[in-house]
Amino acid sequence: MNPILDSKTHWNSTLNMLERAITMAPALSRIVRKIPELSKFGLLPQEWDMLKEISLPLKVFRKISKTLCGESYVTMPLAVSAYNLIMDDLEDLQGKGLSSVIEEAIRVSLNKLRSYYARSDSPMYA
Repeated sequence: MNPILDSKTHWNSTLNMLERAITMAPALSRIVRKIPELSKFGLLPQEWDMLKEISLPLKVFRKISKTLCGESYVTMPLAVSAYNLIMDDLEDLQGKGLSSVIEEAIRVSLNKLRSYYARSDSPMYA
Protein backbone atom coordinates (compact mmCIF):
# COMPACT_ATOMS: atom_id res chain seq x y z
CA MET A 1 0.00 0.00 0.00
CA ASN A 2 1.36 3.41 -0.95
CA PRO A 3 0.47 6.85 0.40
CA ILE A 4 -1.93 9.00 -1.60
CA LEU A 5 -0.91 12.59 -2.32
CA ASP A 6 -3.27 15.53 -2.16
CA SER A 7 -4.06 17.25 -5.47
CA LYS A 8 -5.74 20.63 -5.88
CA THR A 9 -7.33 19.46 -9.13
CA HIS A 10 -8.97 16.27 -7.84
CA TRP A 11 -12.12 16.36 -5.75
CA ASN A 12 -11.78 14.59 -2.42
CA SER A 13 -8.02 14.00 -2.73
CA THR A 14 -7.36 15.52 0.71
CA LEU A 15 -9.79 13.07 2.30
CA ASN A 16 -8.32 10.17 0.32
CA MET A 17 -4.84 11.16 1.47
CA LEU A 18 -5.92 11.44 5.12
CA GLU A 19 -7.74 8.11 5.08
CA ARG A 20 -4.75 6.34 3.58
CA ALA A 21 -2.38 7.95 6.10
CA ILE A 22 -4.65 6.90 8.98
CA THR A 23 -4.76 3.34 7.62
CA MET A 24 -0.97 3.35 7.32
CA ALA A 25 -0.40 5.04 10.71
CA PRO A 26 1.15 2.02 12.45
CA ALA A 27 3.59 1.41 9.58
CA LEU A 28 4.42 5.11 9.23
CA SER A 29 5.07 5.37 12.96
CA ARG A 30 7.42 2.37 12.84
CA ILE A 31 9.37 3.90 9.95
CA VAL A 32 9.70 7.22 11.77
CA ARG A 33 10.96 5.44 14.91
CA LYS A 34 13.52 3.39 12.95
CA ILE A 35 14.98 6.27 10.92
CA PRO A 36 16.20 9.08 13.22
CA GLU A 37 16.23 11.68 10.41
CA LEU A 38 12.47 11.23 10.06
CA SER A 39 11.66 11.64 13.75
CA LYS A 40 10.62 15.27 13.28
CA PHE A 41 7.89 14.10 10.89
CA GLY A 42 6.32 11.64 13.32
CA LEU A 43 2.85 12.36 14.64
CA LEU A 44 1.74 12.11 18.24
CA PRO A 45 -1.39 10.06 19.05
CA GLN A 46 -3.43 13.26 19.50
CA GLU A 47 -2.31 14.44 16.05
CA TRP A 48 -3.53 11.19 14.50
CA ASP A 49 -6.83 11.76 16.36
CA MET A 50 -7.01 15.26 14.86
CA LEU A 51 -6.60 13.80 11.36
CA LYS A 52 -9.52 11.48 12.08
CA GLU A 53 -11.60 14.48 13.16
CA ILE A 54 -10.64 16.47 10.07
CA SER A 55 -11.86 13.56 7.97
CA LEU A 56 -15.40 13.71 9.37
CA PRO A 57 -16.62 16.93 7.70
CA LEU A 58 -14.70 16.08 4.53
CA LYS A 59 -16.70 12.83 4.27
CA VAL A 60 -19.88 14.93 4.15
CA PHE A 61 -18.62 16.72 1.05
CA ARG A 62 -17.34 13.52 -0.60
CA LYS A 63 -20.73 11.86 -0.27
CA ILE A 64 -22.46 14.71 -2.10
CA SER A 65 -19.72 15.38 -4.66
CA LYS A 66 -19.79 11.74 -5.78
CA THR A 67 -23.52 12.02 -6.37
CA LEU A 68 -23.28 15.33 -8.20
CA CYS A 69 -20.40 14.21 -10.40
CA GLY A 70 -22.59 11.71 -12.24
CA GLU A 71 -22.15 11.86 -15.98
CA SER A 72 -25.16 9.82 -17.03
CA TYR A 73 -27.88 11.97 -15.51
CA VAL A 74 -28.76 15.63 -14.95
CA THR A 75 -27.53 16.79 -11.55
CA MET A 76 -28.58 20.46 -11.45
CA PRO A 77 -32.02 19.65 -10.00
CA LEU A 78 -30.20 17.93 -7.12
CA ALA A 79 -28.35 21.10 -6.10
CA VAL A 80 -30.84 22.38 -3.51
CA SER A 81 -31.22 18.90 -2.02
CA ALA A 82 -27.44 18.63 -1.91
CA TYR A 83 -27.19 21.88 0.05
CA ASN A 84 -29.78 20.55 2.51
CA LEU A 85 -27.97 17.24 2.95
CA ILE A 86 -24.60 18.90 3.45
CA MET A 87 -25.98 21.37 5.98
CA ASP A 88 -27.88 18.62 7.84
CA ASP A 89 -24.80 16.39 8.03
CA LEU A 90 -22.56 19.24 9.18
CA GLU A 91 -25.13 20.28 11.79
CA ASP A 92 -25.18 16.66 13.03
CA LEU A 93 -21.42 16.88 13.59
CA GLN A 94 -21.77 19.98 15.76
CA GLY A 95 -21.75 19.30 19.47
CA LYS A 96 -20.19 15.85 19.05
CA GLY A 97 -17.19 16.75 21.19
CA LEU A 98 -14.90 17.52 18.26
CA SER A 99 -11.95 19.83 18.77
CA SER A 100 -12.63 23.57 18.80
CA VAL A 101 -10.73 23.97 15.52
CA ILE A 102 -12.98 21.46 13.73
CA GLU A 103 -16.11 22.90 15.36
CA GLU A 104 -15.10 26.36 14.10
CA ALA A 105 -14.44 25.03 10.59
CA ILE A 106 -17.89 23.44 10.57
CA ARG A 107 -19.48 26.68 11.81
CA VAL A 108 -17.76 28.75 9.11
CA SER A 109 -18.69 26.18 6.46
CA LEU A 110 -22.33 26.23 7.50
CA ASN A 111 -22.43 30.03 7.42
CA LYS A 112 -20.97 30.07 3.90
CA LEU A 113 -23.37 27.36 2.70
CA ARG A 114 -26.32 29.23 4.20
CA SER A 115 -25.31 32.42 2.39
CA TYR A 116 -25.19 30.53 -0.93
CA TYR A 117 -28.43 28.73 -0.15
CA ALA A 118 -30.19 32.05 0.51
CA ARG A 119 -29.23 33.18 -2.98
CA SER A 120 -30.97 30.17 -4.54
CA ASP A 121 -34.30 32.06 -4.27
CA SER A 122 -32.98 34.59 -6.78
CA PRO A 123 -34.80 34.63 -10.15
CA MET A 124 -31.42 34.06 -11.76
CA TYR A 125 -31.43 30.50 -10.37
CA ALA A 126 -35.08 29.76 -11.10
